[in-house]
Amino acid sequence: RIENFAMSLAALTILLVIQNPVSVIDTEYNLYNRDSFISITRYDFERKKKFYIMTIVIDDFEHYRKALGNEFIVDAVKQITKTLFDMGAQKIYSVNAGVICVEFMSFSDMNIKVSKLCEIFDRPWYSQTTSAMLPIRICVVECPEDVNDTTTLINIISWFESNKESEKILYFSEVDNKILVRA
Repeated sequence: RIENFAMSLAALTILLVIQNPVSVIDTEYNLYNRDSFISITRYDFERKKKFYIMTIVIDDFEHYRKALGNEFIVDAVKQITKTLFDMGAQKIYSVNAGVICVEFMSFSDMNIKVSKLCEIFDRPWYSQTTSAMLPIRICVVECPEDVNDTTTLINIISWFESNKESEKILYFSEVDNKILVRA
C-alpha cells in the first residue's frame, strides 16, 4: 500500500509539474483564461460556494485595439487588473476579447467598488505617449443566488457582452432574469 501511495503521489506531482500554463493563463494579459474560468467556477458551484462575478465589458474593444495598438490595450488591461486586485478581487479572468470577469468573495461595498471603477474609467488611460478613454459596462452576478451553474453564467456573460443597449451598471438580481435563464 505504501508503494502504491508513493507511486500515485509521484505521478500526481509529475502531472502538476508538466501541466501547460498556457492552458490556464492568458499569456497576453497574464490573467486566467476562459477555460480556467469555466473549470474554477464549475468547482465553486459544486462546492456550493458563495461568490460574486463582476463582468467588465470594454465596448468596441477591437476598434480600440486597431486604432491605438495592441501595446496600449495590454498596458491598459494590466493597469485595470492592478486596480481590481487593489479593490479586493480574488481572481481575474480574461473570458473574451474585451471581457474581464472578476471574482469577489463578499458583496460588502460592491456599490463602492463599482462606482470607484466607473470613476477610474471616466479618466483617460495612458501608455507611453498615447491616451484614450475606454468605455465600459459592468454586470454583477451573485452566485449561486442569481445563477447556479457555469453554463448559465457563461450565457449571461455572453448576453451582457452582446447587449450593447443594456445599462452601464447592471446588477443581475434586478433584471427579470427568468426569461433570460430559460432562453
